[in-house]
Amino acid sequence: MLASKTKSTTKTHTASRRRVGVNFRRQRGQKMENKKNLTKAQQTMLNNYNKSELVYLWQAYDNYSRAKAVAMNTIIAEMDRLHGYAIRITSYSKNFFTCAYLIDDNNGTKLVYHTPTKRHEFYI
Repeated sequence: MLASKTKSTTKTHTASRRRVGVNFRRQRGQKMENKKNLTKAQQTMLNNYNKSELVYLWQAYDNYSRAKAVAMNTIIAEMDRLHGYAIRITSYSKNFFTCAYLIDDNNGTKLVYHTPTKRHEFYI
């Protein structure tokens, strides 16, 4: 008799995808253009943002820690406070993830990029 292996489809810590009123999605094909002179590191961050299609932690991880969920919810709360939009997970590994979102102000559009240790903010 063959034993059937099934993978659990339940996800842990789903609080980050229950947020209401947050614009997670970008328009299809929307890419941010480089209008300013960016450093090489900033250009890499912008390229990572443009390539990413991940919005939720469960898209990157089968199971993720409570610390990751708390970190993502903190970033989402900051994004809400700053009237940001179009958040994306730009990279992830077993231990860390990075994400970015956009903010519009009077001077243009800013990319806010969160790494495990720093927060970068620059005009694009």
